[in-house]
Amino acid sequence: MYNFVWLLLLGCLFSPLVSYAASQPLKAGGVAVGFVKWAPVKASYHYKQLSINEERHTALAKQGHQYMIPLSRYKIRFRANGDVEVINTRSRYILSQEGVQNHGNYSFWVDSFSSQTNIRQAYTILPDGKRVFIDPETVQIQTASDNNIFSDSFKVIIPYSHLAPGAVMLIETKTVYPAKRSVMPWSRTIYPYIFHIRDRLEVVIEWENNKVKPQWKTDYEGLSCRTETPARTKCVAASTGIYPDDPDVGNYDDILPQLVITRKGTWSAISQKMRKVVNSRLSSNKAMRQKVARLIKGARTDEQKIQRLHEFVTRDIRYVGFEHGYGGIVPRPTSLTLKRRYGDCKDKASLFVDMARIAGLNAYTVLTSTERKNTDKLLSPSASYFNHMVACVDLKEKKEVCVDLTDSYNSSMQLSANMQGAVRLDVREGTSLISKLPQDKYKWKIKVDSTNQFTKNGSIHESQEVSYNAATAGWLRGELSSLTHNDRIKWVENNYKDVVTDKIKLKVSIKGLDKLVNNVVLASKAEFENVVKNYDELKRYTENESWLLTYLKGTKSKNKNHPYTLWGYHYNSAIKYKLLKNQKIAYHGPEIQFTTEHGYYRRRYEAVSDGVVIHTDVSLPNRKIPIAELAKFNSFIDHILENNKIEIGLSNR
Repeated sequence: MYNFVWLLLLGCLFSPLVSYAASQPLKAGGVAVGFVKWAPVKASYHYKQLSINEERHTALAKQGHQYMIPLSRYKIRFRANGDVEVINTRSRYILSQEGVQNHGNYSFWVDSFSSQTNIRQAYTILPDGKRVFIDPETVQIQTASDNNIFSDSFKVIIPYSHLAPGAVMLIETKTVYPAKRSVMPWSRTIYPYIFHIRDRLEVVIEWENNKVKPQWKTDYEGLSCRTETPARTKCVAASTGIYPDDPDVGNYDDILPQLVITRKGTWSAISQKMRKVVNSRLSSNKAMRQKVARLIKGARTDEQKIQRLHEFVTRDIRYVGFEHGYGGIVPRPTSLTLKRRYGDCKDKASLFVDMARIAGLNAYTVLTSTERKNTDKLLSPSASYFNHMVACVDLKEKKEVCVDLTDSYNSSMQLSANMQGAVRLDVREGTSLISKLPQDKYKWKIKVDSTNQFTKNGSIHESQEVSYNAATAGWLRGELSSLTHNDRIKWVENNYKDVVTDKIKLKVSIKGLDKLVNNVVLASKAEFENVVKNYDELKRYTENESWLLTYLKGTKSKNKNHPYTLWGYHYNSAIKYKLLKNQKIAYHGPEIQFTTEHGYYRRRYEAVSDGVVIHTDVSLPNRKIPIAELAKFNSFIDHILENNKIEIGLSNR
């Protein structure tokens, strides 16, 4: 059925089928590079090995799949000299014309400093068995694009020709990782169960002697590993289907089944090696000591010292990452970072630690991750899990303060919501285990204080402050700090109108934005005109608590396969209604005391001399909610949303 498609396509093409080109360097911007080469070997894969039958092709295409993966193969060899060699074979069977359009290129990343990659096989296999070899002149090499990060990472993109449904794309690369170019032990994480249909995964692990024998571990029961020789193990996973996804998953690295292959080692060894690296870059020179003395002058507590040093490093040392060579792992000397006034996460963390120690604080760096929260998925000791560095300080009474020196929006006592609970490996003496960064009970904390004055002309005058506290303050500061004053005001006005209404006269202001404090306040004065025709005749007043509705709607989850991690929300409000002199409260809505294992919802009405104050308190602590409990949690949120309305009855005095 599908043979005629590629035959028709070939009839429209002018370029003939070509054999593979001879070995040659590839080019980036027209200039030959040495870190990735075109080095073809004899083609060894055939159509029958990598194709599927017509019935299955039709079924998968009808289900909307654009391609499937017949085979992924890794051959990893640990050489006696310490180098690691990886031969990686990848294939892609095209199921539809959309697959041709959307997935007709293969791409992969290489590191020009720490590896050398040869492209050994790259061709399209047609249903008649013929191969169309890639023209190396069409291979594109692109630098990683980021205005503030300069690295040795390059993206290699290979466009495949003669593609049609039923064709197979094949690529095989050989990459060598020289031991002399690596600061930390080599490792690789392979995912045996992924988001595409894959018929077969093969991983071969070899070592040339017992001294370089690696360690490996998997948490996927469908991966079968067996020893074939004393120096060779082979792991195979058959067809797995598609790994189930969900809308509310933080990072799939925390849940996907894995096979981790590393050099033999321990968490302690990784920590101590990094500690040695960091300590070698601490300068503690005269200029730094003088700078520290000026910064902490007058500071009475350790917390004040931390606050001043943190604010200097986060705000006066801008983020720029030079990740070339060993710079991807080894921080610059702290004296150089101080002089340049820029650095990446490890440069800034090392500078903070150096300055904090000069100030008499027990500070140390910490390896962590912007993506990983699940320590159970760190199957084997490896530095590759960590892509970030922060600093922590031990205070009295076993108190610890951790600071992310790349975060210029949160205070020194507050980690950003994203970094809370991240996996960590302390870089200090005595570290032997992984753990997690501190985590607040509530990552999102909102407090609303509002006073509403009824007027005789039928309007309501509202004076309101919405406080964004703790990590929420850092989030809001990040949203607004880069804007001009006028744009900030416009943002706050639009935010208010989106939450409440746009049919108002509104004036807004912002407090706490320019200082690294734990709250930012959006203040507003609004006039709601013509709410009622005659307040003397008003007997009942109701309205939704708009801010509660807005912030709570996003807490529900539609997950069907994976537990839902609730970040932690706390909402508190005190909304006052000031009555006219001839009015009094006749009755009010129900008091609420609703508690479940997921949190609580409380509301009470407080009578005051000139009106009434409605107090609302909603607590949803940070926790992981199993799928079996998710429907009950969503029902709890629905109950709050459906019963959020404020109600008061009025009568004349």
